Amino acid sequence: MSPQESGKIRRPDPRAATVGLPLGPSEVLIVDDDPSVRHMLHLGLEQADMPVMSFGEPVEALAWAVAAPASVVIVDLRIPEVDGLDLVQALCGLDRHAVIILSAIVDVSMTVEAMRLGAFNVLEKPASTDRIIRAVEEAQAAIAKPAQAFAGFTPRERQVAELIMDGQTTKQIAQALLLSPRTVEFFRANLLRKTGATNAAALVSILARMSAGG
Repeated sequence: MSPQESGKIRRPDPRAATVGLPLGPSEVLIVDDDPSVRHMLHLGLEQADMPVMSFGEPVEALAWAVAAPASVVIVDLRIPEVDGLDLVQALCGLDRHAVIILSAIVDVSMTVEAMRLGAFNVLEKPASTDRIIRAVEEAQAAIAKPAQAFAGFTPRERQVAELIMDGQTTKQIAQALLLSPRTVEFFRANLLRKTGATNAAALVSILARMSAGG
């Protein structure tokens, strides 16, 4: 049974996904079954001097992502025969890509679940080209940071960790990253859990040691 037939996304074998796939400079990957949306995003990002790859088939996109270097992935959730959040989970599970959801079916519960799975950002269609480009630039900046310091963190968690170490409050972090305070608290809770910190002061201390490599 194929991944489409099962309704789930199964991670392909990386050894079978490397032939003919780009492994050079990091592209922005678009995953959307609507050709007109792919074309619009492709043009907008190329005009911003961003290399772009696009797929209408989620399994083909995932095969590309398995072999690709750390990249920004823009994903629609409404893809026929596939649960969009399953695809998000598979992409985030590769632990190097920054996944941006761009969908017309955004709601609070979906956003919370997407963030839990490791999504970097959630945008609602229709979003302006400028807003999409800004989101991609933020994601690129996050994955450009050395991953060794915060191994095991998602790109967005690394951003939040940096701002926590700078002494910024939840409200300030939310304003800087264009997130809601509740979403920032979600990421802060993730950082507490992943580091084993028992409180905010301990979290700052652990993050500082991790950043220093100690």
